[in-house]
Amino acid sequence: MSARLVSNLVMAAKAMSTLPKWSGPGPSLSTLRSSVLRHTVPTRSHLTPELTLQLMTPEVEAWHRRPEELRGRGGEGGRNIALSRDPYWAIYWPGGQALAR
Repeated sequence: MSARLVSNLVMAAKAMSTLPKWSGPGPSLSTLRSSVLRHTVPTRSHLTPELTLQLMTPEVEAWHRRPEELRGRGGEGGRNIALSRDPYWAIYWPGGQALAR
């Protein structure tokens, strides 16, 4: 289930044009997936513990840093693909938790 969730997040990010524009074909799906997995952990510590979600939590380095501090680290050619913009997709927002309930 976790891999499917990550794939859905990546497809949604591409569809909403939240990723920066690169010249050429851009990063592969496997590169995007590994970048998302590197900056998130599976967790059930939220209002819907029956769901395991890949989220950014205090256990992840990116949680403790501002997005601009992480840009340029890792990824393809030195670009941090998952954190190229604010990682709103990696947080289970309270409104979403309430709707899931």
